[in-house]
Amino acid sequence: AQEWAAIEVVARAGVVCVDKTGNLTDGTIVVEEGIVLEGSADQAQSALATLCSGSDDPESAAILAQSGGPAWEASSRVPFSSDRRWSAVTTAAHGGWAMGAPEALLEKDGPALARAQEFSVLGQRVLALVSAVVDVRGLTGVRPAALVVLSERVRSDVGPVLRHLTDS
Repeated sequence: AQEWAAIEVVARAGVVCVDKTGNLTDGTIVVEEGIVLEGSADQAQSALATLCSGSDDPESAAILAQSGGPAWEASSRVPFSSDRRWSAVTTAAHGGWAMGAPEALLEKDGPALARAQEFSVLGQRVLALVSAVVDVRGLTGVRPAALVVLSERVRSDVGPVLRHLTDS
């Protein structure tokens, strides 16, 4: 509420829901859905396991490692960067893979990005998994492989309140 325009917009809202971890959610992130766009589910699961095995974010790695696939041996890694908004690995046998923000990895106006945005509009976090050639300049030959839909777990005692608000 630092700007007058923001105050005017909020004044016209019928319902405003604001979450701070612990109010509506319990802070636990869960995998809601994995959507294979190209290739196989086994391939996507192993690519995710490989990307997460060297992650410097242990919480996210633990969540995504639940994919169940065996990790491949990575020959090189590009760590996550908030500027790039993705991380990547290269494997000798399975090529390069990257995971990150759909807007940073997927083709603008493409069907994969449109699908990711459908989930984002609902308040879910979406990660894109792509196969690509990984080098020091970035990614080339990017091909969408999967979308991973994440959400925060809503506290059990808040559920009835949220259902009432959405039914109104």
